[in-house]
Amino acid sequence: MYSSKKFYRLIVILYAVGLFYLILNVLGLGLKVCIFHYITGFACPACGMTRGFLSLSRADFYSAIMIYNALSIPAFIIMLLIPIFLLYDYVYSKHTLYNFYVKLEDILKRPIYYIPLSLLIVSNWIWNILKDL
Repeated sequence: MYSSKKFYRLIVILYAVGLFYLILNVLGLGLKVCIFHYITGFACPACGMTRGFLSLSRADFYSAIMIYNALSIPAFIIMLLIPIFLLYDYVYSKHTLYNFYVKLEDILKRPIYYIPLSLLIVSNWIWNILKDL
């Protein structure tokens, strides 16, 4: 398990990289970086997420769910909430995001949660492959 300091550093780096990639796509400079798709020719579980994010930013929920990747909705919500939690934790010297992560990790270790979540992700992945993303 990460220390809270390493956790926050990792979250900030990953968020910045993700935001940079999203901005590149908004500007039309998007890069095809999916190694899985490049090697196998199949959509990866996250395939269509960037296009789903762009659709959601235009409030086009239909495209985000039906055409691109339905999991882009929870990921988009998380992307909106992370900076709020980071700012709150920084201003008030709290560890709410880290504590949430630790509790969520503990919950997701239980089969009653990780099995349905895994099935949901695999089902969405199969649907993305069938949609030929």
